[in-house]
Amino acid sequence: MPLLISDDTTARWLLYGTAIGAVVAETIATYLGQARRGERGPRLRGLGESFAATTLGRSRGGESADRGTKRILVWSAAIGLTACLLIAINVPSLRFGANTWTTLVLGLAIAWLGVLLRVWAVWSLGRFFQRDVMIQKDHVVWRGGPYRLLRHPAYAGTLISYLGFGLAVGSWVGALVFVAVVAAGYIPRIRVEEAELTRALGDSYRDYARTTARLVPGLW
Repeated sequence: MPLLISDDTTARWLLYGTAIGAVVAETIATYLGQARRGERGPRLRGLGESFAATTLGRSRGGESADRGTKRILVWSAAIGLTACLLIAINVPSLRFGANTWTTLVLGLAIAWLGVLLRVWAVWSLGRFFQRDVMIQKDHVVWRGGPYRLLRHPAYAGTLISYLGFGLAVGSWVGALVFVAVVAAGYIPRIRVEEAELTRALGDSYRDYARTTARLVPGLW
């Protein structure tokens, strides 16, 4: 049986449309979150709390503490996607339980759930959302939105969306490999971020970390 997204134009464009929609949704969420910086900043500073974020940015001062982890994330995503595509395209036996319209729709639904979680996290952080590990001015612990439960909800959303995209491509095995490779790339990133937040914010961040999971509530 041929790969559905290769054989059917509608299936292929549904996948492309979801990928494009994910980029557009995050762009809009980033813009709207940044536009809220004026209303959030003074209110949070008044709480006297410290900031805990998925990704810390460079726009308001500080030195990068990235330690090469952004490069690791880029490469892990590229390698994971390549492996997912190669498995789906070249190993038909590993398409079992997938490569149907049912799993395409299921995969796209899972992908959108992940996109929405990431977008929620990005919007919730507002002006603090950037893509480098760097301490900004006036950091505060932000426990709103998905940060009530997770310390890294944007990363969790990304992993969920990659699982969905991998399944939509046509292979459960490819989808799991995609997620596993990217998750391996996130581990050093998370360790670097949390070490920097602990160094900069001390007990405020430790208290927050004790009450939240990193990526999966109740597991890690």
